[in-house]
Amino acid sequence: MRRYYTLASAVCLVVIVGACATGTDTGTTTNQQQDPTGGLVGTWISSSENVAPLLKTLLAVDSIVANFNAQGGYSVTSYSARNGNQTFTGTYTVTRSMRDTLSAPIYAIDLRQATPTVLRSQGIYVVQTSMSPARMLYEVVQTEPPGGIAPTPAGGFGSSKNVMGVPLTGMFSNIQVYRKRS
Repeated sequence: MRRYYTLASAVCLVVIVGACATGTDTGTTTNQQQDPTGGLVGTWISSSENVAPLLKTLLAVDSIVANFNAQGGYSVTSYSARNGNQTFTGTYTVTRSMRDTLSAPIYAIDLRQATPTVLRSQGIYVVQTSMSPARMLYEVVQTEPPGGIAPTPAGGFGSSKNVMGVPLTGMFSNIQVYRKRS
């Protein structure tokens, strides 16, 4: 169960995007073009139906608050009435891909968790700044120690797989939706 908790925690970390998008993002705002993270820096909240099904199913996660700073650090707290709260910290790096979705660029993210356990997660995200508040679609998978196969910009959202190569879908989907805190 601890391995599932670590995997699911890494998934919620910072963390992957629940449903199909509504609305579009032109991705043309000056601030987003100048921001090497595409709008990731700030505080993000995921709650209720926006929490990844995998996290709700395995860990009874109610909500998640993720903070990404401009210096490459993060802190993510998951809240669960059944299992208590858990905070994860570490560093991140991002790379903008040439692929867009919802008219905004997809970014690859590499997370190096330092606490409560050392691990690595990788995945993708996209920030839609034309909405108020901004919305982030986010999908990550723990890759060290092995917990799954990370999604890629080429594969798009929903392309993460378990360690046996089976897609994480349905109640095991780790796609997360976040809203930016103003």
